[in-house]
Amino acid sequence: MAELYTRSDWYYVRYVKPDKTRGKIALRIRAESRNKKRDAIVATTAIEDLVSARDLGHTLNEKTRVWLDDVRQGNVKLHERLVKHGMVAGPKGAGKVATVPLTLKTHLADYFGRRKDAKPGTRINWGHTRRNLEAFFGEDKPLADVTIGDAKDFVRYLKTEARENAYADADDEDGLSQATVHKRLTNAKQFFQDAVDRGLIDANPFARIKSSAGTNRDRDFFITREMTDKILEECPDDEWRLLFALSRFGGLRCPSEHLALRLDAVDWEKNRMRVDSPKTEHHDGGAFRIVPLFPELRPHVERVFNNAQDGATHFITRYRDPRQNLRTQLSPVPAMKPGRSCGTTCERPGRPSSRKFSPRMSSVPGLVTARKSRGGITCR
Repeated sequence: MAELYTRSDWYYVRYVKPDKTRGKIALRIRAESRNKKRDAIVATTAIEDLVSARDLGHTLNEKTRVWLDDVRQGNVKLHERLVKHGMVAGPKGAGKVATVPLTLKTHLADYFGRRKDAKPGTRINWGHTRRNLEAFFGEDKPLADVTIGDAKDFVRYLKTEARENAYADADDEDGLSQATVHKRLTNAKQFFQDAVDRGLIDANPFARIKSSAGTNRDRDFFITREMTDKILEECPDDEWRLLFALSRFGGLRCPSEHLALRLDAVDWEKNRMRVDSPKTEHHDGGAFRIVPLFPELRPHVERVFNNAQDGATHFITRYRDPRQNLRTQLSPVPAMKPGRSCGTTCERPGRPSSRKFSPRMSSVPGLVTARKSRGGITCR
């Protein structure tokens, strides 16, 4: 970012350095006429392009190249100032940009800043990958120096060291799950491909790394009706019972689809409801779906609907933040405490019964995945 300003009837350009401090360059152009101001604006635009090329590593546009060539030949003092400020090379490389390698931190910050279209949940997901990348490679790692071998080392790091749950018992499973590893690699591939598309690096080191989504079927666990009844009995209020019932009987994605469910989305006569899906709305035909009001589900929907306050628009009003951790709030429910989850102990095949797992809600009614934790239900 470069800014034109005047001081004592002379034009100056102020810009931001890589260390976030400000630098200034005297253009030696008097602020005395409209033509002079036009020249100063052209110089400011060119200097802004030079700063961007130096800090981000992109190529100069044609207008800046022409302006720089004119400065080199006709304004020696201004050219010397550009060299002093590290914007162009010295006499041996006259006219060339003095580039600073584009770092991983700079590129990721720029990418996150540009992607204002991403949903909050997506940005949180990207943030986990960003943290892993910067922790493994270092924030100052030049983006162009990341090789295919480095990318493979990053995969091994995710599988062995990058623990996700700080509360899990420390054992040989200190890495992330298979599905999480694949998701982080997909994100990393996306970040580096953006740099390729912008001409910042020649190739994507993650291009040949397998990152297709994986599913660990060993974590599947079926919540029976008996377990469901015990959980519903212990839920603290009607909204919590509806949260659980929508997941267990309606197959809604929790919490995004639960929070999006509106009071006017229910067709009582046809015994069905419209479920808006923020996760798939960018796909054709994925903005919503129709879900039947099953006999097991309808009483919970009716109860919350009938007790809704005047002016309310949604079924769920107490837990509106999609980033809210519902598991920590449900954990105090007696039926959800360690050793009492759903009235049973969930185990992985081949694991001792002392290892407690909590069920994670799936989009398939009644099907959840056993997840290691201190107890409770993790709704996602």
